[in-house]
Amino acid sequence: MYLTVIVPSITLGLLLNSYNLAGTVIAAELGETRPGLMSSFVYDGAMMGMLFGSAATGKVVRYPKLGRIGTMKLGNFLVISGCLPLLALNIWAQILGRFIIGFGVAFVLVGVTIYVLETLPGQFIGKCLTAFNIGISFGYVLGSII
Repeated sequence: MYLTVIVPSITLGLLLNSYNLAGTVIAAELGETRPGLMSSFVYDGAMMGMLFGSAATGKVVRYPKLGRIGTMKLGNFLVISGCLPLLALNIWAQILGRFIIGFGVAFVLVGVTIYVLETLPGQFIGKCLTAFNIGISFGYVLGSII
């Protein structure tokens, strides 16, 4: 039960925090002397995606044909498809890819939380959501180390 929550959350943390490498590589390719600026642009793309994704998730979760599980699947699809623009060494492709990833991450975060609250017995809810947040933090730290 906990593995189904921890493994995706570690992946989400890794994807969100791997912006340092992308910004540094793009800055080197463009001859930019401020890689921190490029990294912050890429990072802000993910945060804006999460902001808009969180706002949209409320309506998507209530859509009868998708539901909670469908919302999580859609979020996973967005996260995977958001990785494709990251293969290009272009700052705008990186920002767009991170925006799509952030949008998908918001779908997964909200979908998992609602699904856990509705399906698990009361004594497991706190443990499962804590494991989910610890997994995101672990993935974030792992992304910083890599």
